[in-house]
Amino acid sequence: MTLMTSITKWPVSLDPKAVARSVCAKACALVQAESAALFLVNEAAERLVMQARFPILPPDQRQETGEELETVRYGEGCAGTAALEQRAVRSTSEPVVSQPWYHATADQLANRPGLHIAPESLLAVPLCDAAGSMIAILLLAEKKGGTTFSSADESMVSLLGLQATT
Repeated sequence: MTLMTSITKWPVSLDPKAVARSVCAKACALVQAESAALFLVNEAAERLVMQARFPILPPDQRQETGEELETVRYGEGCAGTAALEQRAVRSTSEPVVSQPWYHATADQLANRPGLHIAPESLLAVPLCDAAGSMIAILLLAEKKGGTTFSSADESMVSLLGLQATT
């Protein structure tokens, strides 16, 4: 039996979009977040390109966006700041809109689909490959219970990211 024959019989998906959605869902469950978005890093363009979001809308409620991908520039919002500074960024007890890195459009990308208000809490964590190169940013929104994300949440998401990228 060849490796490819064996892989096709595995009860998992190796589709990159499905894996990205799974990482978002697992991160939400791990730190009790309402929603998440996963962005791949495009270092040359200094942009993040959204690959997946959780939860997703049912097909009958989705807006057709064609081939346009949602992108965030380095330095824009929580995720863009995490990419620019190559470190985790999270909201404090102050409202998200008063954070120095807040960007209305960028920071709403991780919010629950269809909800067009500023999230109350955000956490962006860089995901690195085995060589230490940043390859993605995981942005989580709305910690359940109305609290902010903690340093423990940040550590757990970092560990999940390490597992997902190696």
